[in-house]
Amino acid sequence: MIRQWLTSYCVFAETFHKELLGMCCAQEIICIDGKAECGTVLNNGRNPDIVSAHSFNTDITLATEACEEKSNEIKAVPRLIDKN
Repeated sequence: MIRQWLTSYCVFAETFHKELLGMCCAQEIICIDGKAECGTVLNNGRNPDIVSAHSFNTDITLATEACEEKSNEIKAVPRLIDKN
């Protein structure tokens, strides 16, 4: 049952990805997301928060930016966008 669901999900995701690329092939889609790094602890006792930019078109992570605190994720986005 799980295998059938996973296969259906993968087919849906691949089809959706191709459809979305077909609609906007002249533009690159950049996804920005923040995540907490598990298994790593900073001096302040917190897990580091990382904001990353990911290319939907090429499925490659383009850049990452570490945040001092969870509330600084929004402030990290302009620094992330300015990276070359």
